Amino acid sequence: MIFVYILLCALLITILFFGVFSYIIFLSSLKRKEISSIQLKEDFKNNDKESLEYLLDKEYQNVFIKAQDETRLHGMYIKNSSKTLNIAVIAHRYRADATTLGLIAKIYIEKGFDVLLIDSRAHGLSGGKYCGMGALEKDDIKEWINYVNDRFMNKCNIILHGVSLGAASCLGSLYKNDNESVKMVFADSTFTKVYDIYVRVGTKRYGKILASILMVFTCLLTRMIAKFSLRKISTSEWIKESKIPIMFIIGSEDKMINQDKFLLLYDGYKGPKELKVIEGAHHALGHYVDKEEYKHFINGTLVKYLKN
Repeated sequence: MIFVYILLCALLITILFFGVFSYIIFLSSLKRKEISSIQLKEDFKNNDKESLEYLLDKEYQNVFIKAQDETRLHGMYIKNSSKTLNIAVIAHRYRADATTLGLIAKIYIEKGFDVLLIDSRAHGLSGGKYCGMGALEKDDIKEWINYVNDRFMNKCNIILHGVSLGAASCLGSLYKNDNESVKMVFADSTFTKVYDIYVRVGTKRYGKILASILMVFTCLLTRMIAKFSLRKISTSEWIKESKIPIMFIIGSEDKMINQDKFLLLYDGYKGPKELKVIEGAHHALGHYVDKEEYKHFINGTLVKYLKN
């Protein structure tokens, strides 16, 4: 009998250990976190400052909408000096905000577009307690598409452009969505399965066995608290029925995402597509590392696929 008690206690302690450890992982990766420029990674710090400085010289309108779950979402709308029916909806990377999108916005503004720079939920001025890693944000993008359509009375050409988390969110918005106003998607540094990133990072830090056990608990906590499944986030599933032109962009030195799986995502897409590898660029840094090449690719594909 004593042995049974000891065994039960050991089991409870083990469950408690993994539960607490997984909860820390859950909070550190998904809970809203305000990041100052001092906390930004050195790779991004000066580049993001350049983006912000560009936006500070522009007149913009703060716009707010409600997500399907009533979360308040924020965006920065910049109207072009020339009247246009073309608008780029641009979504930022993980742990960033709309102000980091200035240099991408500049490309579209110079091309004559209006731009809408959005804060993903749990980022910037948007509400929300937890980041959804694309699972929740894909539906938020759909609401932004509805907002733009209402603003233009359904007479507009929408380009979706996302970086990292933003790219996955934009691709996710194509799932079961036949909105004819969306003409193209630029997916820069998108992940394929976010679960794989968790496992890879966890394995590197804690070893394969411990990481596997932690992921069971982390997935359970995510489902219970944040109301989405890490396992079901799959950009390949989200776009498999789509026929909208997708421009895939990746940095040659991107170590955050699995490049082989990124290329499989590209190869597996059955709609119109283009692939651009930015030489020397790490994750989500292509538009900073080679501004001219990035701009040239966007402009060239817009001419090719956007029919005014």
